[in-house]
Amino acid sequence: YNENHHTGRCVVLLHGWGQSKEMMEPIEQQLNHDFRVINLDLPGFGASDLPFKPWGVYEYTAFLKEFLDAINVYHQILIPHSFGRLLAIICPSTPTTRKLVLTGAAGIKPKRSMGYHLRVRTSKEAAH
Repeated sequence: YNENHHTGRCVVLLHGWGQSKEMMEPIEQQLNHDFRVINLDLPGFGASDLPFKPWGVYEYTAFLKEFLDAINVYHQILIPHSFGRLLAIICPSTPTTRKLVLTGAAGIKPKRSMGYHLRVRTSKEAAH
């Protein structure tokens, strides 16, 4: 994992499924001057080792809690992306989480006008 050892408030970055800490590095670089930033590869992703058996959400959340406890991270700000968002929401350590900044949060569709739907349908029909 990456850690900058800044003495300010702590931000923990959690990448999405099939990704690694590298995808969160642009955010890490932006926050490095003002926060203690922790950016880790979840087990089985990036440079981390594979778990001995397939893990589900609860194994990943248990790992996250143990990891944060081991490096003395409390009162953190979590910035999760996609799968990391799921872990952050159900993680047993969330009582110590002060803020949650969601990125790549699927499931919220923007409201589209009737004109938008007409243009999409017309362009699809024109393509055939």
